[in-house]
Amino acid sequence: ISVKENDSIWSIASNIASTMAKSTALKRAHQKVSECKEQMEEPMTPDKLMPLLALIDGENQGRNATLNVSNIGLIDGKSTSGSVRVDKLFSISSQTALGSYVWMNAASIEDDLFVTLGSVHPTVSKERGRAMLAEFVRILTDC
Repeated sequence: ISVKENDSIWSIASNIASTMAKSTALKRAHQKVSECKEQMEEPMTPDKLMPLLALIDGENQGRNATLNVSNIGLIDGKSTSGSVRVDKLFSISSQTALGSYVWMNAASIEDDLFVTLGSVHPTVSKERGRAMLAEFVRILTDC
């Protein structure tokens, strides 16, 4: 998404929304699933494993990003239905060998924001993870 000096925040937001809608469309999701299926059906030979092993054994030890953020966005529905209330919502990601050091997933139902923060342990210590979460909460509550 290109941003120019005099673009309004609303035109930027509109461009982001449009781009996200196109990139997350069902057709695109179907294409990615098909690509993954094709990859999984191929036999895993040493030649195919070598690039992955090189990433894991390389300078960054399989870490391809510092931080990944996933905003699921507004989940259609209500957080309360009768006597049942959504109190917590978690999402998980396994990035043991490849991936980022830290990842955050966010979603909201009605007026409730749910955030899951995860990290690679022991590369990111429990104390450091808790400190990052505390800083994120501080930023949210200071707004």
